[in-house]
Amino acid sequence: MTLSRSILLIYVVILAFLTFNPWILPGSSMLVGIELDKLEHAIAYSGMSFLIMLAYGITKSSRMSSLIAFLFCSSIGLLFEFIQLWFTTNRQFSINDAIANVLGALLGVAVFWGYSCVVLKRDLK
Repeated sequence: MTLSRSILLIYVVILAFLTFNPWILPGSSMLVGIELDKLEHAIAYSGMSFLIMLAYGITKSSRMSSLIAFLFCSSIGLLFEFIQLWFTTNRQFSINDAIANVLGALLGVAVFWGYSCVVLKRDLK
């Protein structure tokens, strides 16, 4: 297992731990009309999709690979929301959290494309 894949695995485990143990980060406050909780979801899932693309060295044919990374990351976000509903007593499914997860996954793909073009100087097709 490469270093980037190990980092991805650790990231997902930490994300799962924080998702299913809300007492660690209780409550939600507002920042400029946006619940910080939703912003945290978007940032967390953008990080995950970025790490997925980095870990699997997405280069050429990246449109399909990007779509797969986006769908995988979004699916994990939806799955985590449903797991909260089914297996925890103090958590519930939130469509807004799920939307934030999906938007975050999309943002991570977009950031990776920019990173690839500018920093890695890859030609994304």
